[in-house]
Amino acid sequence: MKTPLKTGFCCIAAAVISLVDARIYAVNKAFPPVEIISVNVGETVEINGIEITPKAVEIISAADISGYSDPAKGSGGEEKMLIFTVDLKNISEEKMLFPCYKFATESGAWRNGLEQNAFFAMNDTDTLICGIEPEEEKEVKLCYALYKADMRGWEDIGSRDFSAVWLEYPRKIVVGME
Repeated sequence: MKTPLKTGFCCIAAAVISLVDARIYAVNKAFPPVEIISVNVGETVEINGIEITPKAVEIISAADISGYSDPAKGSGGEEKMLIFTVDLKNISEEKMLFPCYKFATESGAWRNGLEQNAFFAMNDTDTLICGIEPEEEKEVKLCYALYKADMRGWEDIGSRDFSAVWLEYPRKIVVGME
């Protein structure tokens, strides 16, 4: 009696796996792979009517940012701040709102989002969305928190490769600082 039950269960499981596999294949076939666009210092890329030109990257102590209050203060960990400086230029005919919060930073498998309080302090603003008039150019500092507890090789943090990443399917724009 156990053999027909096992056989029936195996047949049903195989059918379900086949259906799931067919659906995964259909979805992957319908959508193209992500196009990766890499830009380095001095190069320019366009995102939705805004030209982005990376200028510099630096790692500083979070304590060096005037007006910044660490939301994780008291956790006992050391914090540094990764700062990407980019120029944003509106190349459209109308005022554009650029959502800076859509940039994240990556280094290998590690990823982190924009540090809101540091962004406000470094850019003298109270919003993560930059309003840019036609032909106007703005320098923006994208700020990301680095915590010792999250990173291996903390002593050599300055030698790691970091990039700011904008992922908007089907494009992934990687702003490197080489």
